[in-house]
Amino acid sequence: MSGLDENSDPITKILKNESGQSFTDVNTGLPNVNGTAKWGDYDNDGDLDILLTGQVEVVYRNDGNDTFTNVHVY
Repeated sequence: MSGLDENSDPITKILKNESGQSFTDVNTGLPNVNGTAKWGDYDNDGDLDILLTGQVEVVYRNDGNDTFTNVHVY
C-alpha cells in the first residue's frame, strides 16, 4: 500500500497475508511515497516487481526473500 498515514505522512508498505488470519509488515525498506504502487513482472523472472509513483517514479525488482532493489528505470 502507498499513500498517507494517520498523520498525513507519506507511507509505503507491503503486507504479507499470513494464511488468511492476519497481515504482517514485510519491512522491505521501500521509500515512503504518497502515490501509487503497481505490481508486475518487468524482468520476466516470475517474481512480482513494484513500480512506485508519486514524488518518485522508480521500479523495484523483487529479489525474493522479501527484498527489493531499485533498478533505476525511469
